[in-house]
Amino acid sequence: MFNESYINFSNTLNLWCNKCKSFKGKSSVLNTYVLSKILYFVQCQTIPSHYINMIQKSCFKFIWGSVYEPIARKTLFLDFTLGGLRVPNVQQRINAFYLSHLFKLLNDYKSPWVYFTRYWIGMQLRKFNPSLHSNSEPHSEFVPSFYVECLRVFRKFIKDVQTENFKQWSVKEIYTFLINPNNEYIPKCNKEFPLIDFKNTFRNIFSMAVDPVCRNTCFRLAHSVVYVNKYLYDKKFNHAKKKCTFCNCDETAQHLFIDCLFTSPLNKTVLYLIDILTIENININPKWFQFFDVKNVGSIELKYVYLIFLSESRHIIWTCRNSVKHEKILLSPLDLIIKFINRIKYRITLDFHRLTQDFFYLYWGGLCHTTNENIVFHRELDYQNYLTYL
Repeated sequence: MFNESYINFSNTLNLWCNKCKSFKGKSSVLNTYVLSKILYFVQCQTIPSHYINMIQKSCFKFIWGSVYEPIARKTLFLDFTLGGLRVPNVQQRINAFYLSHLFKLLNDYKSPWVYFTRYWIGMQLRKFNPSLHSNSEPHSEFVPSFYVECLRVFRKFIKDVQTENFKQWSVKEIYTFLINPNNEYIPKCNKEFPLIDFKNTFRNIFSMAVDPVCRNTCFRLAHSVVYVNKYLYDKKFNHAKKKCTFCNCDETAQHLFIDCLFTSPLNKTVLYLIDILTIENININPKWFQFFDVKNVGSIELKYVYLIFLSESRHIIWTCRNSVKHEKILLSPLDLIIKFINRIKYRITLDFHRLTQDFFYLYWGGLCHTTNENIVFHRELDYQNYLTYL
């Protein structure tokens, strides 16, 4: 019976495989277009457990583009600000529908289906609402499989929460509670780097300032699961060498993105641009470049620009590293700076066309000005200005 719905789910998922590249976009597709193909079914029928496992596995394969999952599923179920991607937990989403169904019954919801539900399971729930049991109403001794599953989930919920006070929760509220009750789960990155404010980190990564193309790299970098050579070597993937693509050191994430002599000129360029735009003295933490824990920078506009600099530079480093390693393209540190400056100019041009003049100058007034509706970039965005770094 469920096989046709599963085929619709798989076809929709395959349709989106090559249309969406960002993690956040894929998560939105799963929650909006894909999972809706099966969720209507659970409101009146049960889904076999092997189908639920197949659906969940397909969701994560769609997110990562492979069967390997570098970040724990429990983490990805969480909200964006907690380090997750809001990937749907299929079993808990189904359980939320079951609980919502019974909560409505216990709160005397007015609807024709309530009379059927009272007939099937009124006797089992009379402890929580005495009005469900009345000798003047018929009650069944046989409970259908759908309501057997509802009661099983409900009893487990009662045991875990230890309350009999049921308010009218929405399905979304129930689901949010089920995936992380009382905020008990802590992602691995929080345990490894306790001094980092990861709520601020992921809030910055998923802000409007960060380009969706760059966000994937930033997200992996914050979770320390970028596929650098040292990471692949430790995981024993394809007998990977752990040496840096650009030098003879071990290629860890910190080395590649912060310490490497090949990429450090680009980092100096970012620091130079930040220093130009900074009015007051700001303590620039080196961990900005890996964890994006940017705070207390003076204004929202400055923070917006800083996040653009940081995310674009991380993306440039990673794409250039992959070009050198896999495509054997010869690049120099100056090439990284040129690519970075070109992307910043492109971003400034986009903001020029979408923002009012006042807001545009709040963001980019320190790096350019306009004449006759044209942008004139200052010398700070001329790559020859950075030859001294090389």
